[in-house]
Amino acid sequence: MELKQISQEELKLIKQLERETHISSRRIKKSSDRFTKYYFSFGVSDGHVTLLSFYNLNLKSFPRTILKFKHLSVLDLEGNPDVILPPDLLHLKSLKELRLAYCNYDTLPDFFSEFRALETLDLHSNKLLEIPSQIKELNTLQQLFLNGNSIEDIGNEKPNCSGLLEISLSSNKITHFPNSLLKLLNLKSLSLKYNAIPSIPSSISRLSSLERLSLSGNELKFLPDSIEKLSKLQVLGLDHNKLCYLPSKIGNLTRLTYLDACVNNLETLPDSICNLQKLESLILDVNNLKELPANFTNLKALKILNLDKNPNLKLTLPQERFVKAVKQEYWRRWGESAKKKLGKMREDLGET
Repeated sequence: MELKQISQEELKLIKQLERETHISSRRIKKSSDRFTKYYFSFGVSDGHVTLLSFYNLNLKSFPRTILKFKHLSVLDLEGNPDVILPPDLLHLKSLKELRLAYCNYDTLPDFFSEFRALETLDLHSNKLLEIPSQIKELNTLQQLFLNGNSIEDIGNEKPNCSGLLEISLSSNKITHFPNSLLKLLNLKSLSLKYNAIPSIPSSISRLSSLERLSLSGNELKFLPDSIEKLSKLQVLGLDHNKLCYLPSKIGNLTRLTYLDACVNNLETLPDSICNLQKLESLILDVNNLKELPANFTNLKALKILNLDKNPNLKLTLPQERFVKAVKQEYWRRWGESAKKKLGKMREDLGET
């Protein structure tokens, strides 16, 4: 393991953490590499340890040596339900990302509202029944992951974390669209999938910065026409709902590249869908479609198209040729990708 970039002082601290946790360390080159069982891992930037991960190690207590890493910006304690966070954590002034998924939290310590640099907070798969009030005071927060809890309502008051760019509330117990979200005008990504939301308010058009919107797995029967005003939207997930039709002006979402509306009750598609010239993925399987718009072949950017399990769907001859060509091109690209991956595997094994 290459350690030459780390100061002797921080190298000693790493060794001290190994003794404290009884777990060997592993240095990582990129953030995503830290998700490895049975190791605590660390990352280095500009000669300092800036990332510590104790992913899924089931630690019995908080390793206090962590508090000595003054340049720490990322701390991952996912999968350590017995760890109690100390107030001293606030002394880590550079801490920007805190990952606490699968920690069995039903609330947060009071001191949480005092973090002054935190940008990413991951609390997915805990036992929260509501959004802790401390979170709403984090005015530097940009990403908030609360998916996989038991949240029913997030309240109507305007949160101080108005700079949020991404929030996930998927897989909770929300039964109506949370109106307080409409006050987060900087939101670029919103996930409410797998709840029990029956309708979306027309005022969703206020979220004009949205680029990704996931409403999959709810109880939606229709969408408001105002959704056409989300002009920056690129990804729209509507699958596994009860939609009978799509908004007539959905074609005004001219930046849309991905639309998933599978497993609904769609019988027709609006003619304007053919205006989505940047649309690359269109997923419409398991519906009741009977025909496609006359200009469907205008969707020249399509790379993925799924119309399976629409038993009454009748295509014109040009549409049949178009659908066939999209599928053939998809499988050609898939074959090339698989060939490259196989070649890379053989190269790694020294077979070439």
